[in-house]
Amino acid sequence: MDVFSSACVLCAMANNIPQLITVPHISTSGKPSFIELPADCTSLVPGVNSDHNSKTFQFQLSSPVLPPRDFELDLQTGHVCCHDKDTVEDLTGQDTEEKREGNDPWKEKGYVCTRMLSDSRDGTQVPLTVIHNKHLRLDGSNPLLVIGYGAYGRSVDMQYCPERRALVDHGWVLAFCHVRGGGEMGRHWYDDGRLGRKHHSFEDFESCVHLLHSAGYSQPQLTAAWGASAGGLLLAACCNRSPELLKAAVMRMPFVDVLSAMLDRDSPLTLQDTMEWGDPQTDAAAFKTILSYSPYHNITSQKKYPSILVTTSTTDPRVPIWGPLKYMAQLRDVTSKDHKPTYVMKVYTDGGHFGPEEVDGNFDQATLEWAFLQRELRLGR
Repeated sequence: MDVFSSACVLCAMANNIPQLITVPHISTSGKPSFIELPADCTSLVPGVNSDHNSKTFQFQLSSPVLPPRDFELDLQTGHVCCHDKDTVEDLTGQDTEEKREGNDPWKEKGYVCTRMLSDSRDGTQVPLTVIHNKHLRLDGSNPLLVIGYGAYGRSVDMQYCPERRALVDHGWVLAFCHVRGGGEMGRHWYDDGRLGRKHHSFEDFESCVHLLHSAGYSQPQLTAAWGASAGGLLLAACCNRSPELLKAAVMRMPFVDVLSAMLDRDSPLTLQDTMEWGDPQTDAAAFKTILSYSPYHNITSQKKYPSILVTTSTTDPRVPIWGPLKYMAQLRDVTSKDHKPTYVMKVYTDGGHFGPEEVDGNFDQATLEWAFLQRELRLGR
């Protein structure tokens, strides 16, 4: 929220879509106004807005395939204008010359953003954001990357990412699963995916993948998943539960040994994480629940796992390196000889929980991931 002399401006989410709300001060007779934003935007970031007397509100909009662009909300008229170099476009105005000519500076030809709802096991409808090129054919022949997080009340990141845009440009479908445990639908959405209800996160993710396949976006042999940190836990748990849904999975700094981590009182994160996962040292029910889904403890030789790439760091303060190491070692130990997935692990010596510190290092990490997916999904052969 930003406070101005005439009104407050709220950056909100409505049905998982970014929205601006202006609230006039109580001394005025005006009612709150809901500002419609471009349908293709998935990320709303406020600007500095340091002038209390300003008549405009500055912000940025972006999506995984659309770079951030600067916008301005007129607090008096409610009009939203795009300021991009020499272009000034009124997105909420009536009939500007640019609109008559069909020249919308926010739209970039070739991309489609589709919002869907998936029915989870308990009947809850789970939001799903799908991004692809406009020439996509729903015949199950497209490579699909499914992305999820679902923890700590944080929404899955859908800001601009040049690597992901490159995937879409090469025919991939991006699908962002807004599973319970995240913050996309409010506090209740978070509470319904943590502690003893953590299984909802996994069921939501599985329902999203099933829907994508049934809708013709892809098929299991062309489906990969990506997750980082607690998102890695989501993927690893689903690989244990439903390995047949995926051909490959990429996990960055994954939290895959939840039980051992929560039993370690010397870890600085254990105490605060009991609010997320429970306390297995003092609560027998929490111990049983965590044990039921902790990825490391549920690896079995009866499952045919997808190919998995794990990256970790020796300097990660949040996910100790021994967790991913144990996880990959256990996978290799139990995999039968007649099933030969690819297991790759990359260990970094810098960057902590977020990988390489240098910009080039981030691109190198992305290059490794996309090359791995290209190979395992047998694309371009």
